[in-house]
Amino acid sequence: MLTKEKTCQELIDVTRIHDAALTMCQSGEALFRYFSRVDALQDANLSREAIAERALEAELQTRLLLGAAMDALNELNDLGLLNSTPNDEEINFFNQTKLSEAGREMTKLLRENMPGQNWDWLDEATALVEDIDMRIERHEDGLRGTVTGKGKPKVIHIDPGASPQRVSARQFFSDGPDRIFVPTSSIFSRTDSEPEPVAGYDAVVGGLVFAREWMHRHARYATEIGPPARTGGGPVLAGNSGRVRHRRSDSSNYDRCSLYNLYGRGR
Repeated sequence: MLTKEKTCQELIDVTRIHDAALTMCQSGEALFRYFSRVDALQDANLSREAIAERALEAELQTRLLLGAAMDALNELNDLGLLNSTPNDEEINFFNQTKLSEAGREMTKLLRENMPGQNWDWLDEATALVEDIDMRIERHEDGLRGTVTGKGKPKVIHIDPGASPQRVSARQFFSDGPDRIFVPTSSIFSRTDSEPEPVAGYDAVVGGLVFAREWMHRHARYATEIGPPARTGGGPVLAGNSGRVRHRRSDSSNYDRCSLYNLYGRGR
């Protein structure tokens, strides 16, 4: 008799996950190349219009990547595959594996399963996270994760028993009342400030929303003010809740380029 977990794994839409991986590969490579060249493009004295055109194209690729990521995430969440609590062996394995090592293993797996795609850029991208350390530990009834980069630890609390707030691709990119946003404090918090525990799904969605807002701001900065640096000006976010929210953001007045509105209006 099949276990529930095995049954859910067998229900995964492999084609949907495969298509999402292909989209993330193509858009991820385009984004990596853009940010690898953005400073050099500015040094080459390209016009503001030329820089803005490339920044808007990068935002389009971000939207494609995030849309594919939401499809894959919802596929796993809908089947209940994100709700399990890791055992001690899994936690130890996670803590002993560097992020860069995990990146190289993932690249190897992608090359084996999709040999027709170019995964070389992932080797370069993985090298950028060599100094980032990620650890998890049990904390009260949940998990406490710590991400350390450049000597600065950031903390997030995961509650495996929490009910996730499902977000469709339409809601993710909506500019109406269903639009979701997260403040930066709901993704990471200082170690001396305990964040509110969230479901693992909500934590991932929060990170994707942050990326959406950051890239949108970056592109609008290039279009309306001038060539952006890699930091691109931060996203305009409000509030201090630890959960994903539904609300228009303070930066909604920047939604002017309908060409890049892939799922209705807005981001």
